[in-house]
Amino acid sequence: MEVELKNKQSDNIGLQFKALSCKTRRNILATILEEPKDAGKISKSLLLVKYDTKKHLKILVDCNLVVPLRKGNIPYYRTNYTELNNLSEIIIKLKEKRQHE
Repeated sequence: MEVELKNKQSDNIGLQFKALSCKTRRNILATILEEPKDAGKISKSLLLVKYDTKKHLKILVDCNLVVPLRKGNIPYYRTNYTELNNLSEIIIKLKEKRQHE
């Protein structure tokens, strides 16, 4: 079983793994899993400084794990379930490949 990735997809997956290596970013994803939230609500729920929250959100948006939405002047952030599912499928394929070796 081959796990083939296009160069661009491979680069993005590397960024996604790097983003998920940070506990704070994983906590942000968990916070917005159920419903989109603005940076202020995310900061309050995780006891973070808003600047730090925005810095982590930028990384998550840049690797396409989080999608920003605008409600009026306020940006809200939601989980990109498509990308999380793609990443999950790749992990499962890698695991299966490893078990067959």
